[in-house]
Amino acid sequence: GSQGAMGDRWDEAVEQLFGFLEAIGEESRFDLVLFHDYGEAWRMGELVPADAKNLVKAREWIDVQIPNGGTALRMGVETALAMDKQGRIDLQKLEADCVVVLCDGDTNEGSGWVARFLEETNARARILFYGVQIGGDGDGTLEALANGSGGEFAHIE
Repeated sequence: GSQGAMGDRWDEAVEQLFGFLEAIGEESRFDLVLFHDYGEAWRMGELVPADAKNLVKAREWIDVQIPNGGTALRMGVETALAMDKQGRIDLQKLEADCVVVLCDGDTNEGSGWVARFLEETNARARILFYGVQIGGDGDGTLEALANGSGGEFAHIE
């Protein structure tokens, strides 16, 4: 793993992620989005079955990623939902019904964008957000996304 507290949080987030993906079963479909200074998708919005073959491929992808820079959570959400430059979601193409966000809770943008996003964008998309904060104090963004969408929030020390 990486060095220091950030490396410990990264390793914990990866373990939590793959524990979750193994538990949801092969019928479920997923993609991964890494958000640091920008949002970077593994499958670019194409959801794949959570079977053993795809979990191995996802693990290979995540293992070569190096967390760096900030925590651009909003860009990560936009990437996960394939939002266009005007902030719109093509509901005909949107496959996801939930988004699980794992991070230390301290984001680049803060939580100011969440209320408008939930009201203007997610009111139509109806995505459930689940926030998992690994360590850190957080800035309220994960809780706001989770609580405002009907999802859940958890803090892991």
